[in-house]
Amino acid sequence: MVTYHNEARALVRLSRDLVPTLNHCRDCMSIDLMVIDNSAQPLIGLRAAIAGTECVPASYVWNGGANFFYGPSINQAARSSASSLLVYVCSSHGTMYDPTWLSDLVQPFAADGGGIAQTGSFYPSGPPSALGFDDALPWIHVQGGVFASPTRLIASYPYPDGPLAHYLSDVYQSLRFMTAGYELVDVPTVKSVWRTTAGPGPWKYVHDENVNEDAT
Repeated sequence: MVTYHNEARALVRLSRDLVPTLNHCRDCMSIDLMVIDNSAQPLIGLRAAIAGTECVPASYVWNGGANFFYGPSINQAARSSASSLLVYVCSSHGTMYDPTWLSDLVQPFAADGGGIAQTGSFYPSGPPSALGFDDALPWIHVQGGVFASPTRLIASYPYPDGPLAHYLSDVYQSLRFMTAGYELVDVPTVKSVWRTTAGPGPWKYVHDENVNEDAT
C-alpha cells in the first residue's frame, strides 16, 4: 500500500479492508504487509497502526518527505520484498466485501508456467501507440487500483518514472508486459474503475472513486 498525505483513508483501508483479509488468508499463504508513505511528514497514526498489526509481519516506510509517486513506489516495494508476488492495493479508494478476494487475485499464478505478468481488473487503455506501443496489442490494461504481479517481473520490467511516474503508469506497464509476451488475467471478483462506480457484479473487492469515504 502506498500513501500520500491522506491518513484517514489509509487507516480505513488498513482496518476495514486489509486486516480482515489478511486474517482470513494468512493460514493459506505467506504474507508480508508493506506501507510506503510518500507524505511530506510521517503519518504518525498510520505508523502506529502498522506497528500494531499482529496478523502478519508489517512494515512502514517513510520516504523522508520525497514523493516517489505510484510507479517508482511499486518499484521500491519490489526491490525490498522477498515475496514471490507483489499485491498492490490503493490506499485512497476501495472496499472489501469478501476477504477471499485476495485468494482469487493470486490463484491464477498457482498453475502458471511463468507467462502471467498481472492479475486484476481489465480497463480500456486507449490506443497503445499513444504511449509508444503497437496498436496491434489488446487495447486494455490492468487498472492500477488493485493488482498482483510476480515481484521478479517488476524488478525486471520496472515501472516508469519521469512523466509517467503516476498518471498512465499502470497503462504503460500492462502494455510493456504484453509487448514482452506476458499475459494479463482479469479476475471476475475484483473490480477497479476510474472516476465512476463499479455497478452490480460478483465483486469481492472494489476499487473506485468513493467520495463519501472520509465520513466512514
